[in-house]
Amino acid sequence: MKAKKPEQNRQNILLVDDKESNLLTMEALLESSDYGIIKADSGPKALKQLLENDYVFLIILDVQMPVIDGFETAKLIRKREKNRYIPIIFVSAEKIEEKDIFHGYALGAFDYLTKPINPEILKSKVNVFLSLYQFKQDLGTAYEQLQQEIVVRRKAEEKVLAMNEELELRITERTKSLKKSNERLQEFAYVASHDLQEPLRMVINYMQLLEKKYKKNLDEKADQCIHFAVDGAKRMQKLIQGLLALSRIDSRGEPFEAVDCDETVGQVLKQLKTKISESKASIKYKYLPSVVADRMQLGQLFQNIIENALKYRSNKKPQISISAESKKHEWLFSITDNGIGIDPIQTKQIFAIFKRLHSKKSYPGTGIGLAICDRIIERHGGKIWVESNPNEGSTFFFTIPKTNESA
Repeated sequence: MKAKKPEQNRQNILLVDDKESNLLTMEALLESSDYGIIKADSGPKALKQLLENDYVFLIILDVQMPVIDGFETAKLIRKREKNRYIPIIFVSAEKIEEKDIFHGYALGAFDYLTKPINPEILKSKVNVFLSLYQFKQDLGTAYEQLQQEIVVRRKAEEKVLAMNEELELRITERTKSLKKSNERLQEFAYVASHDLQEPLRMVINYMQLLEKKYKKNLDEKADQCIHFAVDGAKRMQKLIQGLLALSRIDSRGEPFEAVDCDETVGQVLKQLKTKISESKASIKYKYLPSVVADRMQLGQLFQNIIENALKYRSNKKPQISISAESKKHEWLFSITDNGIGIDPIQTKQIFAIFKRLHSKKSYPGTGIGLAICDRIIERHGGKIWVESNPNEGSTFFFTIPKTNESA
């Protein structure tokens, strides 16, 4: 039975022997659908077959051949880079001397067989080399796929990198533009607020003179109109002053320095002495840390929150406690009161500018105080929030980094 001809791109065994009978015997023994068989009856013809067939996974090479023996043929085979690692099994009809065995191994021999060849041993060895070859092919295919995937990923990464660079450039340009716009807006707010105060002060003064001179000389409706005008002008003045203070947080802030919070709170309480006395409030604090901050703004922060607690007090005497807790990278401050409290749904809204939870009649104010606190903490690189429930008081929390390098 003749073996199937080797197909293109199919793994093959190259049989090399100068005797046709030996070639036919081995061909019959090794016939399989898993691989093809190529034959050569001399060393030169074996080299020619290797030039014409790229998919040889095993060479079975007879040692005793005329003109060019198996060892010399192996040496010539190994000279070609593509054939350097093809396994070679030497076959000999005679017992090979030890020096020749080592010589064969030096030429790249993987094994030796002696004629007559044991069919089962031959098939077993061929199957081993076939498995190794298929594994190598699969490994090569996987490597090529991996290389292709690496190329695709690199191109994708380069594309993403280019997009990120472009995005960063746009963000940088946008940030510069927004910073400039913000600076202009702050300057405008400062100038507008400052310039508006003088004419408004004149309106208030003249309205108060009018009220003083003509009160009770006009009818009740006229007196009421004058009163509303004066009250509205005063509220407008406070609103402008609040906006002016808000605009100054970033543009008119002082450099950061070490600030003793115990001392700062003490100074704030002296300024609020009258309000504290009128409300009969009890304010406790001790062992507050020193932090790196804007001294004036930190005092404004404590003052606004304490005033807020005094303002939104309940029927009980106000009790306010101030404390600080050391965290890994920051100080966590808390200011707790026993006031009217806030609905948890509204706790995030109270730091918005002009946001009020009560009518002006119940609790007068501009709605800017806590917005100023929020802006101050933002400048210091911290966070501020409140936890509260109606009729259960409130606790304002804010953090200040332990190492504050921003200005």
